[in-house]
Amino acid sequence: MGISQRQKQRGVISVSTALFLSGMLTFFSFVLVVIISSITDSRLSMLADSILYSASDSHTAALDAQQLLEANIESDTSGLKDPTASLNKRESDASVSVKGTVDLDQLVLTDQLQTGNLDIKHHAESQLHQLTLEIAVMLDVSGSMMDKPMEQALKGLRDFADILYAQERRNLSKTVSIVPATGYVNIGLRPEFFKPSAIKVPRGLKPLFKEMRWRDLLSDKMPDRWRGAMCTQLAEVQEGLSNASAMTPAWIRNLERGPQHQDLRFVLRTISSGVPEFQDGTPLLAFHPKDNKDPYRPNWKHLLGLFDNADCGVSKVLPYLSNHKELVRGLKTLYPEMNTNNAEGIVWAWRLLSPEWRGKWDKKKSELPRDYGVPNNKKVMILFTDGDHLIDPKMRDRKQVSLCREMKKKGIEIIAIDFNNRSQSMKSCASPGQYFPANNRTIRTVLQQVATTLNKIELVK
Repeated sequence: MGISQRQKQRGVISVSTALFLSGMLTFFSFVLVVIISSITDSRLSMLADSILYSASDSHTAALDAQQLLEANIESDTSGLKDPTASLNKRESDASVSVKGTVDLDQLVLTDQLQTGNLDIKHHAESQLHQLTLEIAVMLDVSGSMMDKPMEQALKGLRDFADILYAQERRNLSKTVSIVPATGYVNIGLRPEFFKPSAIKVPRGLKPLFKEMRWRDLLSDKMPDRWRGAMCTQLAEVQEGLSNASAMTPAWIRNLERGPQHQDLRFVLRTISSGVPEFQDGTPLLAFHPKDNKDPYRPNWKHLLGLFDNADCGVSKVLPYLSNHKELVRGLKTLYPEMNTNNAEGIVWAWRLLSPEWRGKWDKKKSELPRDYGVPNNKKVMILFTDGDHLIDPKMRDRKQVSLCREMKKKGIEIIAIDFNNRSQSMKSCASPGQYFPANNRTIRTVLQQVATTLNKIELVK
């Protein structure tokens, strides 16, 4: 009889064991609910931050918020249902509420925790501190940059573009202007920069212009102009300055003034440069008057010829490139030529950053350059060269350092990259902590570092 009773009880758990197992299932269900809820809240928190970051740099913030919501929740395995995002964006701040529902009935393992749905909500807000950037890159494209140096410099500038525009969408929030400098700066076809007196044909060139039927110095068939080039005389040469001490602070400041206050004059080459073609294959043309042709006598001042200027290179000023595509495309137009004149390059870089030249460079971007001192707007000149001035160094060095001094007084930050060189004038130009020596091996790292430093959007609060 005792043996039969024990056989009937085989496979049956005790009441205490059942209670223990039920308690464990309830505990594990509770832990699972806590974990899932915590993970879901964390995901909603990160999603809220992503929406805020996107909102800081978008004209379609609400649409971006919805797309971010769908992209993040679509693959969700936590049981989150009916997610929504409510975004409120203003000029200097933004707030977002992200919420959803977790179906607890699908998660619990016992009836004790079956309580229906759990609503989870996360709210975040920020103040937007985004700098608008106006950057002018004064790039030395003299002959010493030929081959490896130019190749590495362009690779570094492409890296710079990749970083600077990695998350860029807002129009004109970051603009980069490139000023390629040789002996002169080719500003491109900018007839509006010149007064009527500046386009009149000099006396010694009138016979040639009459023969060629060129009307004035803007004629599109004449040397330089036919290839879209305009270079201006150096101010110190045009004004006949005899020594560096004549470059007073007032004289330097006058170089910033807008074109209506300048007396810009064309550089006209009346002697052959002795160079058959530019680095991109563009030929240098020569025109002689019929009565001074074979041989050509340049000392016949009444009967002059006219020649393409090798020091007015094929690389042109590129104003206000506002996205990655424009900047990378612009870099492909740069070629090294002839002599070094960083000082003249800085003059034109300043004119691309100065409000005195607002609306003069690009009618479609007429708000540029912005005023000095505008909140959250930063003006930067990146000064990039591989050598010192070899022609008239005292004048040009003095001009360069004086220009940098006046620009810094206006609030322009100057980043000096001394490429394969160590120059005291470059050190003097740089803002505190912004002098970077570099070589072929390190130049890309330096430019990446500069771009990363400039490319900051801060979300605070």
